[in-house]
Amino acid sequence: MIIILSPSKTLSLNNLDSDISNSTPFFISEATKLMKELKRWSAEDLEKNMKLSKELSGVVRKWHLCWHKKDNHVVAGFAMKGEAFKALDLYSLSNEVIEYSNSRLFILSGLYGALRPCDLVNPFRLEMGQTYKPYDGAKSLNSFWSKRLIEFFNAQFESTGSRTLINLASDEYSKVVLKKELNSKVINFAFKVETDHGLKNVSVFSKQARGAMARYIIENRIDDLEKLKDFNYLGYRFRPDLSAPDLMTFTKEK
Repeated sequence: MIIILSPSKTLSLNNLDSDISNSTPFFISEATKLMKELKRWSAEDLEKNMKLSKELSGVVRKWHLCWHKKDNHVVAGFAMKGEAFKALDLYSLSNEVIEYSNSRLFILSGLYGALRPCDLVNPFRLEMGQTYKPYDGAKSLNSFWSKRLIEFFNAQFESTGSRTLINLASDEYSKVVLKKELNSKVINFAFKVETDHGLKNVSVFSKQARGAMARYIIENRIDDLEKLKDFNYLGYRFRPDLSAPDLMTFTKEK
């Protein structure tokens, strides 16, 4: 199985101190060219275009100006602080599992395209849905990355022998990859909460469950979809009555 996750907006700039082997992003050349233009955005541009606070836009501006510095690296999967990554909790996994995840788990990115957990990156801010015209004439980051990521993931399926994409990314990111040219079966997920007023999508719980599902798969090296039905993080249980061949639905009590 190949897993895709959305990135986190928030980053920790503490470098990982361990003996894990770090890797270089596959699309470092593309990222460098995209950053060349992004560096031209002033703090005011960032504040306006990315809807950031004045304080955060200043921080992001400094990130971008220092983006080329080699001593400014962080480890992608460990630097991300969102709810999904808290549940994924790479820090608590063995080195063996982390190294395995580096060939199975990919974090989609507006700047880097697709990142492995152990990829070294420089801090940045660029979401996939950002209005931004790439250097190759593409109309959007979506179209820029789509034509590259389809070929990339098809190569991953070929090299790993997998033919299943586990989509744990948001619509904003997954739509870049989920095209008819993708040579795989795609499994989507829904995580809902049972309430007195019916099933509800609670964003924070869904994000946590997505990260936990990614962890469940890589920690147990699952390659059989049937085994995913045993996932029970935070009390979630598989609901066959709400599922379909391409959708696995899990619910939990409020």
